[in-house]
Amino acid sequence: MPTSSSQNWPMKSVNQVAYPLNLIYERRWFKRYFTMRSDPVFAVPWDMKTTIVVMVAWFIVLYVLSTRFETFAWQTFRLELNSMASARSRAIFFFLRDLGCAFSSMLVVFLGIRRYRPLPKGLFPFRLKGKWPLGVVSICLVLFPILSQDLTGGAAFFEAGETPDAVAVILNAITICICCPAWEEILFRGFLLPSLCRYLPVAASIVVSSVLFALVHVSIPQKLPLMVIGLITGTVFVVWKNLFASIFAHVLWNTFIYTDILLQM
Repeated sequence: MPTSSSQNWPMKSVNQVAYPLNLIYERRWFKRYFTMRSDPVFAVPWDMKTTIVVMVAWFIVLYVLSTRFETFAWQTFRLELNSMASARSRAIFFFLRDLGCAFSSMLVVFLGIRRYRPLPKGLFPFRLKGKWPLGVVSICLVLFPILSQDLTGGAAFFEAGETPDAVAVILNAITICICCPAWEEILFRGFLLPSLCRYLPVAASIVVSSVLFALVHVSIPQKLPLMVIGLITGTVFVVWKNLFASIFAHVLWNTFIYTDILLQM
């Protein structure tokens, strides 16, 4: 997931985010959403051993894919990832690699929990109905400017001074703003978060899943903002019990950052 990088992520930004979240957590309805684990969305039939095996297997598969995909892309499609490659070639490379990540992630989860099929009703919930889009947009309008106001720079999707063509821009947009949010939310909020809720309070599960979400990303400067985004999408998922809601929040954030990257070019 992309995010703008900065060497000075000031503590005032953390405080600005923590203060409104603390006000929310003090409300009575916090107990309704964040301390009860009886909701079907958290009723996972598998144990912690299965959760650990799935996540470790996923990490190994993703590591192998990330390290070997460049060779595969060159041998199969003659795509290379270096400063001499065109913006379109890099966009195709990132798109194909993310499709591979999405497919392998869903396959690992499927194989890991297939013996528990049929799954209890309520797991991996996808609901189009409801007022959740308005709620998600409202949360994003409040928090995104706070999260991004001290962040500058861009991401390594385009070379400095490069003017990408429309194909590169569109392919990167599909990768960043659609593919990444979908499979990452299904894995971390659809599988990992409910799995943790079997053993931890819901609020603690949100924090742990957010930390793990940030740690699996390579860039060190991105880890704190990624953790905060994980907290937001995890909270959205718990409140609305809907993976569409957390995916939508993730999509909005990635779109927000990608648009900022394009405007800085």
